[in-house]
Amino acid sequence: MGIAAVPSTYAGYQMRSRLEARWAAMFDAVGWRWEYEPADCAGYSPDFLIHGVHPVLVEVRPAVTYEDYKTQATSVLTRLGGQWTGDVLVVGVSPVMGGLVHLGLGFTAQDPHPSGRQRRREVEFFDWSWCTPCSAVRVNTRYADPTHRQCGHRPTDSAEVAPWRVRYDWAQACNRVRWVPGGRHRRETGRSG
Repeated sequence: MGIAAVPSTYAGYQMRSRLEARWAAMFDAVGWRWEYEPADCAGYSPDFLIHGVHPVLVEVRPAVTYEDYKTQATSVLTRLGGQWTGDVLVVGVSPVMGGLVHLGLGFTAQDPHPSGRQRRREVEFFDWSWCTPCSAVRVNTRYADPTHRQCGHRPTDSAEVAPWRVRYDWAQACNRVRWVPGGRHRRETGRSG
């Protein structure tokens, strides 16, 4: 039996779960422009679109383990049915997985193979980076095209985001959408795309 989602309002949006609202607040905390349920892909609507040079579709799932993330990422890619060839990211119950700080797990954009056919999309980690030219938190992948998704700068122009910073921003995001006795949810105004 799964845990029921608690609908929550954040930044003027009625979101399907408090976890979605927490991630929206986290995106605001790190200064990312986002859009909630940006598209309808054959009856499936991804939770967020993170805007930038390389836009990223984000799906929020109650994933905890690596296997949870991998299963969910594969499911999301299947549900998209080839309608999105850009980056796809699954975020879970926390940006901390197994004691390490990761943004989540997903698939990067399909690159053409030198022969002209599309390469198979492999699941991989997305990480937090501090972009020196932008003075901001950005996301990049560990192995594929490592450019920062929001600004396009290379990781050579960045540093690792301190884990305490990610944990602090997550705590603040959770506080912004926390449960309030009496069944009322605290409403905060956030930034959105």
